[in-house]
Amino acid sequence: FFFSSASLCVKLISKDHPMNPLEITLVRHIITGLCLLPVMIYLQVPILGQPGQRMILTFRGLTGATALCFSYYAIQHMPLADAAVVIFSSPIFTGIFGRLCLKEHYGLFDIFLTLVTFAGVVLIARPPFLFGGDGESYGST
Repeated sequence: FFFSSASLCVKLISKDHPMNPLEITLVRHIITGLCLLPVMIYLQVPILGQPGQRMILTFRGLTGATALCFSYYAIQHMPLADAAVVIFSSPIFTGIFGRLCLKEHYGLFDIFLTLVTFAGVVLIARPPFLFGGDGESYGST
């Protein structure tokens, strides 16, 4: 519910007063930080994380912010339902990265479902190099 509501807000913001996805991401993170800071101070949680985990937390923050920017860009330039399908296809990459980086099990069934999910995303996104057209099927919605 909350992620869908946030996506709807991004779509409504872009409709009336177009904003850069970077700007929307910055505002979101500022609001999140301001909401979490008092709780972190109260619970005495280190704001920058444990010294041994700061590099991975920084990497996670950068990749998460980049993913959020791309998600907001997709929401701005695609119909909301199509953007949601593309955004929620992230388990494809989570499974692959889990196998490559963490040596987790990734069997034939997982590979099959990855291919089916990827095919579904391609059918929804309808890239012009596969389906023809001039790439203007979404316009500037």
